[in-house]
Amino acid sequence: MLAGASVMSLVACGGTDEVADPPPTTSPTATPSASTPSATPTPSATTPAPDKPRSVQKYGTLTLTLDLPAKPGTARAALRSYADFERRTHKMLATNVDDPGLKEIAVPALVKSIRDNVAGQVARKDLSGGLVKVTARVRGASLRLVLLTGCYDQSKSVLVRANGVAYRGPGATKWPKLKLTVILTNMGGAWMLTEYTLKNTPCTPTT
Repeated sequence: MLAGASVMSLVACGGTDEVADPPPTTSPTATPSASTPSATPTPSATTPAPDKPRSVQKYGTLTLTLDLPAKPGTARAALRSYADFERRTHKMLATNVDDPGLKEIAVPALVKSIRDNVAGQVARKDLSGGLVKVTARVRGASLRLVLLTGCYDQSKSVLVRANGVAYRGPGATKWPKLKLTVILTNMGGAWMLTEYTLKNTPCTPTT
């Protein structure tokens, strides 16, 4: 399983009908092309350089709080790619604007899942807003793979209509906190997200 690239849909921050109302389901599996991993993993050129265990970003009406390990150890480079992924995807959800750079840090099936979520918002003329808190911890790390688990808290997220009216989406109501599992794979020295899973399982910020 760790060597594969199975992907599950990201639950939109506000819990949109198409994305968060049904329970998350597995999307098509993508198999990364074979490559020889570098002996020393390096982050993608697009990832931010600073290492911040806890950061807060605001995109439009959406605030993303990201809590990562203070001492990442050998997973430092992978965590940079992961943090970049969270920031890029939430900015997309907050603005409905595509980010071409997403494909540099995530496999095609995962990129498609995020873009499908954004397309659903565009069709409904909604934007993601409110507050999303994501906590991730390292559960396993090697030169080839890094496993993260954590908690995706969308309990204070909202959807914002075109007229500016914010409302609580059904997903945020039914599944305010979801268990997060992430797998990153070193592909030729660049860390790529090959799995991002959200499950309706109890979790806490220290998960």
